[in-house]
Amino acid sequence: MPSMMLRNNLVSILVFAFSWIAISSLAVAQVDFARDILPILRKHCYECHGPDKQESGYRLDVRDVGMKGGDRGAPAMVPNDASNSPLFRFVNGQEEGLLMPPKESGKPALSSDALKAIRTWIDEGAVWPDAYSGQSRQPSSHWSLQPIVKPTPPIAGVNELDAFIQAKLAEQKLSLSPEANRRTLIRRLSFDFLGLPPSPSEIE
Repeated sequence: MPSMMLRNNLVSILVFAFSWIAISSLAVAQVDFARDILPILRKHCYECHGPDKQESGYRLDVRDVGMKGGDRGAPAMVPNDASNSPLFRFVNGQEEGLLMPPKESGKPALSSDALKAIRTWIDEGAVWPDAYSGQSRQPSSHWSLQPIVKPTPPIAGVNELDAFIQAKLAEQKLSLSPEANRRTLIRRLSFDFLGLPPSPSEIE
C-alpha cells in the first residue's frame, strides 16, 4: 500500500511538473510587439508603408491604419487568425503577385523566423500597445495627392476637353476665340510641336 501511494504521489508530481513546464513555455513563447514585431516592420515595411510614404494608403507606423488596412477597404489583420489576415498572406507570399516586400524593391523577403513571429503575434490577438499606436497625420489636400477620378463633363454634346474649357470660360463670363482657319492652325501646330514655321507645301 505505501508503495502504491508513493507511486500515485510521484505520478501526480510529474503531471504537475509537466503542466507547469508547458504553461511556462507558452508564456515564454508569447510574441511581444515592441521586441519582436516592431523591428520587423521598421526594417521591411516602413520604406513603403511608414511615416514618409504610404503606398495604397496603407501604413504600419500607425495602429488604426495598420489594423484596418488602406485603400483596399478590407482589414489588414484579423486578430487570432493569421491565415485569413491579408498582411500575413502578403508577406508569406500566399497572394499571387502581391508578395511583400516586392522583389523589385530590392529588400529581402522576410525570414522564416520573422514570418513565424508575425503569424504567432496575429494568432495571439495582434496586441498592439498604446505606446506604439502612432499618430495618423491628416492627408494632404494638394491636388497631386488626390485619387484619380473620371469627372463628368459639365457640358454634353461637345468634346470632353472643350466641355471643361467652355464651362470655365462661361464662369468667367468669357467666350471662345473664333475658330482658326487652316493656315493659322498649321502655323500654331508647327510652332508648338517643332518650334519652326511650316513650309509652303505643308501650308498648301
